[in-house]
Amino acid sequence: MEENKLELMPHQQQGIVDIIEKLEKYKLAYNGWEERTGKTLPTILAANRIADGQDILVLVKSKDAIKDWEDQISEARELETINSMFIVESFRTNNKQIIGSKYGCYILDEPHLNIASYPKPSICWKTLKRGLDGNTFMIYLSATPHPNSYCQMFHQLKLSDNSVFSNYENFYKWFNDYGQIAEKFVRHGVPVKVYDDVKSPELVKRLIAPYFIHHVTREDAGYEHEPEDILHYVELSTNTKLVLNNIKDKKKRIFNLKNNGIEYQLVYDKASVRAHNLYMIENGVLKIDDNNYLTLSNREKIDYILDNFGDNENTIIMCYYTKELIKLKEAFKNATIVSSEKYAEGCDLYQFEHLIVYSQSWRPGKFVQRRARQCNMKRETPIKVHYLLVKNGVSHRVYTTLLSKKRKLNDIYQLLEVSYE
Repeated sequence: MEENKLELMPHQQQGIVDIIEKLEKYKLAYNGWEERTGKTLPTILAANRIADGQDILVLVKSKDAIKDWEDQISEARELETINSMFIVESFRTNNKQIIGSKYGCYILDEPHLNIASYPKPSICWKTLKRGLDGNTFMIYLSATPHPNSYCQMFHQLKLSDNSVFSNYENFYKWFNDYGQIAEKFVRHGVPVKVYDDVKSPELVKRLIAPYFIHHVTREDAGYEHEPEDILHYVELSTNTKLVLNNIKDKKKRIFNLKNNGIEYQLVYDKASVRAHNLYMIENGVLKIDDNNYLTLSNREKIDYILDNFGDNENTIIMCYYTKELIKLKEAFKNATIVSSEKYAEGCDLYQFEHLIVYSQSWRPGKFVQRRARQCNMKRETPIKVHYLLVKNGVSHRVYTTLLSKKRKLNDIYQLLEVSYE
């Protein structure tokens, strides 16, 4: 029997052509295809052709992603002769010898996670800027290039000496031309400048558009099923609501909480701390200080899952906070429990029938990529992503804010609309 031969799909074959065309014209190319559309293979093959036998440096989001890339490079060898040596490293590598070596091409995977911060560049970006040759071919890959703001494109593209932003000395100089400063009144009523908004999103989009190859969606790639969000509103106990409403009261800076006979004192100097604690209490855990967390007795969301989904091997549950991970693993023996941050990108979860989001972060890019984890050509059943929310609670506010694509963290931390009834 003949083994299944690995073949590129038509859009991937065209992707190789497009990437090389952009590299030859601009020395940089951005592959912003939608999640699960097969960005990696055409990128590897395009880099191999353009590097002409020279080594290629691949920078990935974390050490956990290195093996996945090495596997993809092995697959690429089944498609054509690979003349270049691929060195795969984390963006955060401190190996100056690796960063400072000569390469024929750089591949930057999920750059929005490591080199897109603003107004000041990340330490990671500074290290790369000093070590990389900015005049070398660069290929960027991300389904969410600028999840929070177009401002996230500045440092990404400034890494290349050939981008439209390369002549700007720093972000502030660039922002003077394209940005629009806003003020948020936060701690103690002191105005703080926020550099999130650009004067004309359409103008910035036009400036960066030449570097992006043709866009591909999952529908373009031939996917039969698209993710559908299913919202589940969990009813909290009277006692849990009482605790939440007490902590919600912004007039109270200090709050005493008794758990398992021990009394703890909680201090709220920041709206963000209060919001995070409200969210955690909804989920049955609580942060006491920088190093200590509590497992609380309330388990409304856990009981909801057991009553409606059971505890079985075709279910995967994602949660945000570490203590939730521990609590869930104690409650479920068959379901798979993972981090909603770590498993939001770079993994294939199509084999799970039920994906349940127990809790999630405030990061729009993670939100978009997380809900696509079950997308796969082999998927035979509809994709339903289940969110556990509390009506008018922080969990509800996080979801609706992410859904409406409001990009500012301060918008979420305003607790005026949070109510536990």
